[in-house]
Amino acid sequence: MPHLLGLDLGTTGVRGAVIESGDGSIVGDASGPCPYEAPAEGWAEIDAGAWWRAVLAVCGRLRDAGALARVEAVGVTGQA
Repeated sequence: MPHLLGLDLGTTGVRGAVIESGDGSIVGDASGPCPYEAPAEGWAEIDAGAWWRAVLAVCGRLRDAGALARVEAVGVTGQA
């Protein structure tokens, strides 16, 4: 059965999960930090490059664990 990769780009980190498409079981998951900056009171900023580096790190951990070998689709969500 093919696997599905879901990526969630959050305000403080990135999480990735690989799911078996047939029964929905989790094949692998990983997460990594991606903190936001608050340059002034009431402000919140995040560098898109930091998100990208976190995505690469998470996918690298999933790849190293062998979880990406059968991924056939990717879904991405984010807070922005």
